[in-house]
Amino acid sequence: MGGDVLLPPGSTLAKICLTTVAQALAICASDKLEIDRSNIGAEYRAAQTDKGRSGAEVDVYLYDTTPGGAGFVKAAVTDPEAILRQAIDLLEGCDCESSCYKCLRSYGNRFLHQDLDRELGAALLKHVLGEQERPRLDKKTEAQLLKTIAVDLRDMDHEVVQNDGCLIITSMGDRQIVLSHSLMPRLPSTPEAEAAYSAGRNNAAPIDHLRVKRALPSAIDMCVTTVGSRPSADAPLPAGLGRSDTGIKMHSFDTLSEGCGKGIASAGITIPDHQPSSIFLLEIEGPQLEKAKFKVDGKDVPLASGAVIVFERLNEAASQGLHDGRLRLVHSSENAFKATKTRVTLAMCKWAEFDGRISVRLQYQSTSSKATPQKVAPESLTIIGRPIGVVRRGVFHPVKLP
Repeated sequence: MGGDVLLPPGSTLAKICLTTVAQALAICASDKLEIDRSNIGAEYRAAQTDKGRSGAEVDVYLYDTTPGGAGFVKAAVTDPEAILRQAIDLLEGCDCESSCYKCLRSYGNRFLHQDLDRELGAALLKHVLGEQERPRLDKKTEAQLLKTIAVDLRDMDHEVVQNDGCLIITSMGDRQIVLSHSLMPRLPSTPEAEAAYSAGRNNAAPIDHLRVKRALPSAIDMCVTTVGSRPSADAPLPAGLGRSDTGIKMHSFDTLSEGCGKGIASAGITIPDHQPSSIFLLEIEGPQLEKAKFKVDGKDVPLASGAVIVFERLNEAASQGLHDGRLRLVHSSENAFKATKTRVTLAMCKWAEFDGRISVRLQYQSTSSKATPQKVAPESLTIIGRPIGVVRRGVFHPVKLP
């Protein structure tokens, strides 16, 4: 296999793809000889090579089921490429969702029915034959799977808009969801998805289509918690915000950590009773506080990835009297925080003493394993921001936060 296509040994993806290909080849070999399909069996294994251990090479083999062999396989595969192309025709010549008795299923392989997926099998074979360097989803399948995700997200009270190639979760700062083909899970699945992903600002990681079909709750969790590619320097700012040379500085955790005074950009927005130099905006990246909610126009809004928070600029040493039990933007002079992988994080600060040692426990409100509480020495911390509100669709909303 070439490019970025891998079949990790032992994975569900490898099991489904290779079971499907093996069964399709056995069926085509039997049909070519006009013999009962039970006379030829098929199996697969990781290739006994270095590439086999990484999932880049696999062995699929046919065998005669007759004891001692009847020569059926040898007679059927005089032209191996022709058998592979017949298998593609078999897999693409049906209109079922994954497999049925017209294409792949039989009584003999009844225990394998859950591991048969004609679309994945055809995509793998076309890639092996060089007909399709990069497996992609067709637009109809992509639209159906996006609709499936949208239904579940709306059941969770999210506001969702479905566009060509993507979903937009407007209730999560216009968070963008695109699908990938499971054989190339890191890349958007269609040209429309690619265009949306490259222009998006608040992207979730691409969600492989097999996960949507087989493990929908996991796919929904990825929509909410994962972080995809970061926006380019010239990407549009969050909805409702425009660039302005005299506006308020907008930052990411990276720009704050690096001490970049320019930030991402300057946004044209006015915050009542505050000068632009005394405040700044922070675009949240990744799961940290998505379970923390606040009221905007009577609706609960989470501090999820893509949220834009307004901070009063501070430069204070961490103090129990001033900051204990407070949600604050914190800078570390020593190490990067686990939740953001930078030296800046937004967390609830809790002072604690154990065995005569004082520490600050940074707490998050998240279901992500990355946002677990972290204990740090107070002398390593500087408080650089106090949240005073949020920006939604270009409008500032003052919010009472701890």
